[in-house]
Amino acid sequence: MLLGYGIVMSYLSIRRYLAFAASFDLANADQTVWNTAYGKFFSLTGVEGLVSRLQFHADFIFILLAPFYWLWDDVRMLLVLQSFFIGLGAVPIYLLAKKILKKEIIGLVLAMVYLLNPGVLWTNMYDFHGVSLAMPFLLFLFYAVFEKKWKWMWLLAILAMMTKESVSLFVLMLGLGMIFWGYRKQGLFLLLLGGVWFVLVSFVLIPRFSEGNEHWVMDWYADSKMMAGNISSPIDLYFFIERYFFNGESIFYYKNLLEPMAFMPILGLPYLLLVGPELLINLLSSQGQMKSVVMHYDSVMMVGIMIALIFGLKYLFSFLGERKIFLKMAVLLLLLTASLRSNYFYSPLPSTPGHWKLMYQVGEAEREFEKVLKTIPEKDSITASSEVRNHLTHRFNAYNLPNGVEKSDWIAMVDQNRLVGNYEMKDFEGVLIAKLKNGDDFDLIFQQEHFWLFKKK
Repeated sequence: MLLGYGIVMSYLSIRRYLAFAASFDLANADQTVWNTAYGKFFSLTGVEGLVSRLQFHADFIFILLAPFYWLWDDVRMLLVLQSFFIGLGAVPIYLLAKKILKKEIIGLVLAMVYLLNPGVLWTNMYDFHGVSLAMPFLLFLFYAVFEKKWKWMWLLAILAMMTKESVSLFVLMLGLGMIFWGYRKQGLFLLLLGGVWFVLVSFVLIPRFSEGNEHWVMDWYADSKMMAGNISSPIDLYFFIERYFFNGESIFYYKNLLEPMAFMPILGLPYLLLVGPELLINLLSSQGQMKSVVMHYDSVMMVGIMIALIFGLKYLFSFLGERKIFLKMAVLLLLLTASLRSNYFYSPLPSTPGHWKLMYQVGEAEREFEKVLKTIPEKDSITASSEVRNHLTHRFNAYNLPNGVEKSDWIAMVDQNRLVGNYEMKDFEGVLIAKLKNGDDFDLIFQQEHFWLFKKK
């Protein structure tokens, strides 16, 4: 299953990249890793020029990925690593389920449920993010705690927190849980580690490198902070909870998270509390994309849901008793059916009937444009559409349009909106193309279908 998952998801994510459907986040991750490997430590091109990656996120895991570019200096290395690494999360799920539920076949079923989950697959498909690597780290971390492997626990906790600043909140909650489970010393230290890491990175380190002297996502919480500050009565609290936790969008989010597992993780409710802070971060944001399984914001959620599923099945099977073998088989069949159904209707796989399959189609124009882009010297600066920039980020100066037009030697564009899948014409690129064609500063080097490349004279 791991081999099949890694091969299929590597192939599809690379096809999406070659179809110029990958976007901004892949470019930023790629340039950060490449710069770290070749002399500009943990940096990338921002609005005005080279900036620290800490202006955006504390995903220090990129530093550990840099040596892989010495083996294969290509952005596709990240896509392959991500696919196989996310798939690796099935191993601790299998081990934990086998240990708790006493059956290898149940461990295999739950590993399959993880690998088929649309949220996991969309995280894998949507560009590259350090937090996607948190899934196997956190699952192995929980297994290490369960097995009392304390040295492994510390290593895995640090590696997990290196994937994104908010992951430390899961570590904090796990430490809190350990205190209640009787591991008071280790739990207290893990709680303190997660709490100190989160505060230090989110409120000291990242603001130090940010333009507004605070984490850049804080603007997404202006409304919820204002409403929380105006709570002065139980009625105000009721309306606050209803608005952010029980509105239609939030309920739909809960459904999408739990439906692939037939809502059985609810039976393991105490373990869902591990992702309580991450859930709050998503629900209180004004950005609807954070309440979706189509992007990467549910990465940590997947970990807590799978752990809750395992313990939920333990409680259910204990209630059914030892002799209710047919009922237990029926439960597993229901779980697998729900998983296969969700995968069929909601995953990014081409087998999904309503899926936007254009993101995997690589035509003649895409292939020719890719060849031309490879001829641009590495020392030259570029600015490009978000779908094109990730093909050109192995250089120290790679701006994202509309930035860097005056500073760049090359401008590379696709005039269609391929990120959201509607393939409508872009307004900014259309205006810029007309300006460049009629101006005296750039020569048109390549144009085929919707792809454009200009070079400064």
